[in-house]
Amino acid sequence: MVLKSTSIVRVVDVLCEGPIQELVGWKKGVYLDETPVEDSSSSPEDRKYNFIETIEKPGEDPKEANIELHFREGGRTQNEIQFLNQNDIDSQTVVAVSKEIGENYSETTDENNEVIDRNYGGGQVIQALTDQYIDNIKLTFTIPSLFSRAKEGLAKGQLFNAIIRLFVYTRTSGQSWRQVWSKDIEGISIGEYQIQTPWIDISSDLPYEVKVEKKVNGEDDFEIKYTDFTDETLQKQPLAVDRGNRVFLTSISEKIHNHINYNHTAVVGMGLPSRTFPQLPNRAYKIKGLLVPTPHNANVRDDGSLDFPTDANFNGQLVDRWTTCPVCIFYALCTNKTWGAGDFIAESSLNWVDLYPLCQYANQLVTTPDGTEPRFAINTVIGSQNSAHNLIRDLASIFRGMIFWSSNTIQVAADHGNLDGTDVSPVHLYSNSSVIGGLFNYSGSSLKTRSTSIKVQYNDPENFYKPNFVIVEDQSLIDKYGYQRKDITAFGCSSKWAARRLGRWMMKVEELDQEVVSFSVGLEGVAVFPGQVFEIADELRAGSRLSGRIATGATTTAITLDTSAVGMQGGYLTCVFPDGTTESQQISSVSGSVATTEAFSQAPQAQSVWSFNVSPFFSTQKFKCLAVDEQGDGTYTITASQFNDSIYEAVDDLSNETRIEERNISFFNSYPAPPANLNWSFSQVRINNNTVNRITWSWDRGLSGSTTEFFVAVRGGSNPNNWVVTETNASTFDIDNLNPGTSLGFAVASKWALNNRRSRYTTQYITVPFPTATGGSSDVTVEVPLPPDPHQVDIHLTSNDEGNLMWTVPSSWGGNLSDLTVIIRHSPKTDGTGTWQDSTLLREVEANTNYAVLPLINGEYLVKFKDKNGGKSANAVSAIINIADALPRLSQSVRREDQDSPPFQGQKDNVFYSDEYDALVLDGIDFIDERTTNMDTWGSMDFLGELQTSGTYYFNNYVDLGGKFSVIFKRLLTTRGLYPNNTIDDKTAFIDTWSDFDGALADETDADLYFRISDVAPTVGDFDTEDEDFLLLEDGDKIEQELNTTFGDWVKMETGRYTGRVFQFKCELSSASVDQTPIIDEIGYTLLFDARTESNSFASGAGAKAVTYTNAFYQTPKLTITASNMATGDYYAITSESRTGFTIHFYNSSGASLDRNFGYVANGYGAEES
Repeated sequence: MVLKSTSIVRVVDVLCEGPIQELVGWKKGVYLDETPVEDSSSSPEDRKYNFIETIEKPGEDPKEANIELHFREGGRTQNEIQFLNQNDIDSQTVVAVSKEIGENYSETTDENNEVIDRNYGGGQVIQALTDQYIDNIKLTFTIPSLFSRAKEGLAKGQLFNAIIRLFVYTRTSGQSWRQVWSKDIEGISIGEYQIQTPWIDISSDLPYEVKVEKKVNGEDDFEIKYTDFTDETLQKQPLAVDRGNRVFLTSISEKIHNHINYNHTAVVGMGLPSRTFPQLPNRAYKIKGLLVPTPHNANVRDDGSLDFPTDANFNGQLVDRWTTCPVCIFYALCTNKTWGAGDFIAESSLNWVDLYPLCQYANQLVTTPDGTEPRFAINTVIGSQNSAHNLIRDLASIFRGMIFWSSNTIQVAADHGNLDGTDVSPVHLYSNSSVIGGLFNYSGSSLKTRSTSIKVQYNDPENFYKPNFVIVEDQSLIDKYGYQRKDITAFGCSSKWAARRLGRWMMKVEELDQEVVSFSVGLEGVAVFPGQVFEIADELRAGSRLSGRIATGATTTAITLDTSAVGMQGGYLTCVFPDGTTESQQISSVSGSVATTEAFSQAPQAQSVWSFNVSPFFSTQKFKCLAVDEQGDGTYTITASQFNDSIYEAVDDLSNETRIEERNISFFNSYPAPPANLNWSFSQVRINNNTVNRITWSWDRGLSGSTTEFFVAVRGGSNPNNWVVTETNASTFDIDNLNPGTSLGFAVASKWALNNRRSRYTTQYITVPFPTATGGSSDVTVEVPLPPDPHQVDIHLTSNDEGNLMWTVPSSWGGNLSDLTVIIRHSPKTDGTGTWQDSTLLREVEANTNYAVLPLINGEYLVKFKDKNGGKSANAVSAIINIADALPRLSQSVRREDQDSPPFQGQKDNVFYSDEYDALVLDGIDFIDERTTNMDTWGSMDFLGELQTSGTYYFNNYVDLGGKFSVIFKRLLTTRGLYPNNTIDDKTAFIDTWSDFDGALADETDADLYFRISDVAPTVGDFDTEDEDFLLLEDGDKIEQELNTTFGDWVKMETGRYTGRVFQFKCELSSASVDQTPIIDEIGYTLLFDARTESNSFASGAGAKAVTYTNAFYQTPKLTITASNMATGDYYAITSESRTGFTIHFYNSSGASLDRNFGYVANGYGAEES
């Protein structure tokens, strides 16, 4: 019979760092040459193995040989694999001792050489052990001589046995001895005979001691005893040369047990019969891998993904579990000190506030043709050396993450949407006013680089995780750009559907990444991090200015913009808060530059950024930050790629039906929706004691709720053949003085004031009906009453610069409150003599707000209500305020243009100084040269024809503070209204354009002060106006010259605090009626500086000490010096005293320089800014 080997090949495979969850299915998860050891269909009751062989041995019953399997999960302490031979893996060290234990047998003799005493050589040796890792010891003894020699008889001279009795004890130092071994060594040795103890366990702590004792038993230790000699003389003779019982402790062998239990390492040990496996097979293991920190409130699904119950909140605690969540594994790789980068990255450097939403998004289930699966998962083995940065970056790529270093921590961002599918909220807003230079730089990639086919490699679990591929193509892109393929590898991916989503994401990203924006900003650069989404409101792209800076006085519901808010009603206003975050609220109404909105969580600060959008007609641009580069000069360069919220739905939808929705970011291609629900009604109304027929049209604004202006076209009545077009911002329109039976055509179209585009017209044709009442015209007329006078008008201070003007509408008034607006005007008079026509317009707001936030300007605030028909309250009700400065201030300048000689010497556009009224007024539109009628019929020589509706006066002087300061301006503006041609004969305009038939109250005029600021010193003495860059020289000539000083925008001037170096002023006059003009009696301002005290102390040094103030004062401050440790005759001298500092020098009585301590207090005004 042929003999076959039955040897066992034993192998230990290191799987990975531990601990891990399990070896899946035990032997079902072990594959030898791609065949499982146990069939997947087997059960505990019926095991089906694929590697079983019957072994037969002569004289033994046949038995089955199976695969021997041992698994250790890699815990901190785990048992060793049983089949390992411990002696093969232990380490041993031999420590030489070479100490004799006791001594050889010896005798003491007298002078006759007779034995008088015998020493049998007992004794002991104590040896200390110093290696703290010793597990076992073995002692080696050498016996150079062991015998006894016969002295008589036939055996004389022959060697016989002797005995050595050895005892071994151990103890921890200071404790009792414990016997661990003993042996009687009997025989004959005249060479180097050695004997060893077995391995002795060392179970106590160091220091440790070993004692070897040699015990003797007199003559019984020798087979030849002197007491057995028959010759008595021999009994007394010395026997030392005839006896030997020497023994040495030669060495101590120390064994250290290496404990090959592979702690912290997951291993599999297998015994493979060589009959079954002549060659070592390829081995593979299916495992649930490393236990990593996971959020405590998550449950692990069967596939390793995490489920987050909605009723369990995350409190920051982590639990070690197996998972396929790439975010958890990323965190573990960064922070684990054993197999990760934990020696370099502290746990505190990663914030779970940022990681938790990434974790939720990664584990959210998405639909596939096979069911559902987590959006991202990792199933891989990291088995080769790689740099930490590259590996962390690859792991982050699984969940579309990007890593960067900021604020001494690792920041993690990811390209992902919201769990509920809503749009990603931007973290900040940038507008042209935010950007250095005011321009955004856009760039795009070449269309030739656009991928139209992407081949994605992944590890296929259906084929032993070998590489497989999916191909993602977009036929429409192939038709457009040609076939351009890109090959990518999905790191850690084992799902073909996840690989397909990755390919779709790459394709969609390339579709959006064709546009990249870069721009430079100041400190606002720290408001965004890479990976975050922000908005851009670019005036050049939008085709209209839809962003800017918020003016002073904003509340949570009333936001004053730096431009007109007309056209924004119904849209959304986005504001940037001091922490860089943004918030959007819908605009309910607008008035001038004030937008009334739903309540913001806080009042936006002055000079913060705002933007406007109205979806779906217009939206700001969204970008995802790629990099923020600090330039070292306080500026930052931001680079970002185009972002679109619909990309995530398009990526997850494997049906390829969802496309990216383009955002409408420009008005160039947008039109408002036409008005809807056009209706009309007939009534008779009494106007100026006359009863007239009225048709009232009304309509809805349509889908584009931001439409606030309309084109209205009417044909019929006095214009039967032509359409007469006018504009209105109301959604109603009245036509009076219509004859019954008249055919009337009416059309209305929506208009966007933002880009002046209109919708198509909505049209109706009607016939004016006849009155149906029978009791006469007085029974069918409707009296149109004036709005009531305001009640309870009062002003309450809210700060040093602002107050709330309050009012109420009388409860007896039965009208609709939403039809009323409040007109607020201001007179500088504080004695109560201010009048409506001698005041200037401050605000026009909705009456239902019951208050308005106004700048505090000493004088009288006058209030009237106005209805939708233009009627105003009969009487103005007022509140007076006259408050002195609470703090001492320096009045640097009081400027009055009206007090110059001659008055008003600045540039005048459509205005002139009237000697008749000693004031500034609007000019007429006619010229003397154009008049051909008799001069006696002209009326006023100063006001020829109709009046200009607007004009501008530029102050003759500007203010240069010599540096950038924060100052307080108090405006002075005294005006009144005037009918310059106040008789019927004087009036030349159509009577329909007259504001008041009687000409008693000229209240449709207005005037406002404006200023603009520059932080740069002027290079010449004159400044350009807005008149085509012309400079006005002293002789009145105009020469063309480039701008030499950069100014900001013109800002309406109200009493308040402003910062700059150079200030330029103008006054704008306006009239809503061609027969009225404002009269400017007084115009100017008062410039104030805050008082300031600066103090400090120094050592002067032995010489002149120059001191520079922290911030320069506006003018040289009052200086007080306090000197210390001054001796008799010591004094100091101050030189070079100015607004920026001074020089001090200490001397003794002989005039020699001294070093003295001193302090100073500087009292002055203003603090120059950089």
